Amino acid sequence: ARGERLVVLHVPFDGGRDPHYLCRELSGRGLPNLWVPAANDFVQVPELPLLGSGKVNLQRLKEIAVEQTQRG
Repeated sequence: ARGERLVVLHVPFDGGRDPHYLCRELSGRGLPNLWVPAANDFVQVPELPLLGSGKVNLQRLKEIAVEQTQRG
C-alpha cells in the first residue's frame, strides 16, 4: 500500500500474450518479486506518447500510469 508501484504501459501485444502469462515468465526468470509487476498493473495504450523530438515523453507516461492505476 505504500511506496512505489511498477506499472507496465504497453501498446497492444502481438500473439495474444496476456499479463498473467508475462508475470509468470518474469517470475520464472529469477527476477526479484519487486521487479515483477502484478497482472493488473499492465496498462494498454494505443501508442506511446512522443515529444516533438521523437523521444518518448516520460512525463506523460508517468501521468498516464498514475491516472490508470488510480481508477482501478
